[in-house]
Amino acid sequence: MSAQVRVLRICTTRTPSGRRISRFPAGLSLYASLMTGAVPPLRAQMQHENAKYKTSPMPTQPSGPPAPPPAPHKAAPTTLLWGASPADVQALQQALAAAGLAPGAALEGAALVQQMAALAPQRLLLHAAQAGAAVPAWCAALKPWGGAPPCAVCAFAPGLTPEQATALAAAGVTAWWPALAPDSLAAQLAFAQALHQRQQALAAQLDERKWVDRAKGLLMAACALPEDQAYKLLRGAAMQAHLKLAEVSRAVVDAARWAEAINRAGQLRMLSQRLVALGAQRLARLDAAHARTQAKAALERMRDNIAHLAALTAEGPVQDAAADALAAVQRHGQALAHTLVAARLDATGLALADAEATALLQAADALAAQLQAQSGRRTLAIVNLCGSQRMRVQSLVKDALLARLLPASGPQRSAQAEATMGAYEAVQAQLGETPLSSAPIRSLLAGAQEGWLALLRAWRAADLAAVVHGGEHLLGTLEQLTEQFEHSLQVLMA
Repeated sequence: MSAQVRVLRICTTRTPSGRRISRFPAGLSLYASLMTGAVPPLRAQMQHENAKYKTSPMPTQPSGPPAPPPAPHKAAPTTLLWGASPADVQALQQALAAAGLAPGAALEGAALVQQMAALAPQRLLLHAAQAGAAVPAWCAALKPWGGAPPCAVCAFAPGLTPEQATALAAAGVTAWWPALAPDSLAAQLAFAQALHQRQQALAAQLDERKWVDRAKGLLMAACALPEDQAYKLLRGAAMQAHLKLAEVSRAVVDAARWAEAINRAGQLRMLSQRLVALGAQRLARLDAAHARTQAKAALERMRDNIAHLAALTAEGPVQDAAADALAAVQRHGQALAHTLVAARLDATGLALADAEATALLQAADALAAQLQAQSGRRTLAIVNLCGSQRMRVQSLVKDALLARLLPASGPQRSAQAEATMGAYEAVQAQLGETPLSSAPIRSLLAGAQEGWLALLRAWRAADLAAVVHGGEHLLGTLEQLTEQFEHSLQVLMA
């Protein structure tokens, strides 16, 4: 009984609510029950289990040889060897062993770039008994890195000419010695490694300086800031964001790059409508000579924007949706240009051009949306939004002219124009409420409102000459407004 009391005292606890309960640790409840005889069947069961363990044989290991231990992990070699012949590679291995250094891995075939990427060695050793034919092969293999290989490169070859030495230096060879010397090899490799690290540090500093200078130039041009003020602005942003100055500078350059791309995609929307409007203006004999000159300029501008956006994909990969939209823009832009040049300037030709222009408009709109999404910068939405107003103004001018030239489409054109007017006024209200504002932006917004009211009056009066003139004036104001948003400090520094 005393044993039971001792167990209960040890294991009695209270719950958070104050209720008293008893819990036994693993095995202790069985021990208490056996001591008190409270559960006789358990005592018999334990006796049976003990007898079974006494009579059962102990498990043995399976017969046969023991399993081999797992192979140790083989570390990647830190040195890659490239000899002009197998004997040259063997000489490198012997020199490394004599110098007490770890052996290297011999280059297999001529796949230097692939092996460097796979092994990521700390150094590459080149050796040739004669430099004659080896130097051109080495320079050709190092060419993909443009003179900046990812590791130290040491060349050992006698009889180098000044021209060959210059070629090796231009290819990115860190150091050259005429012969292998095991006694000094360790020091030579350490020297080359330190020199390569210093070169990389200097290159990184130059790269950072390049980004800082480009960002300063953008801020100076966009905000009319002196150089010292632009630098202070970048440095303050870096301190506030706990980032390096080069990181902030690169973000500014990237923001400007994306803003320009979105603006150019928006210009393509506008140009799709403007080209048809200028064709209709010529057919309606409303200052036809000026319209012809403007049409040539618009075609050249469309081609330039498409080429710039194509170059954007070459500088850095874009998502598949943006690439598909760009391909559609290129396809429909070429088709529109071909239709305007090849088709006869009459009502039928204008209808064909308008169909191609609608396809280009849709593709350019999708491209602008994809570029805005891929940029990852919400402030760039204002550039896309403001740029879309240029398209609406030119669409309104186009519909006014085509309604006169193509009477059968008059009701449809009028309905489209009413929808365009509603969309323009809704977006203009959004632009007026945006916090990304400045004195020039507010002035241009006021000018755009005046120009819009004048265009509406001309439309209601069915005065085509006034519609064309008002559209040109308002387009110029919206072009300036979009550029102000594109180069605004809030967009660049967001």
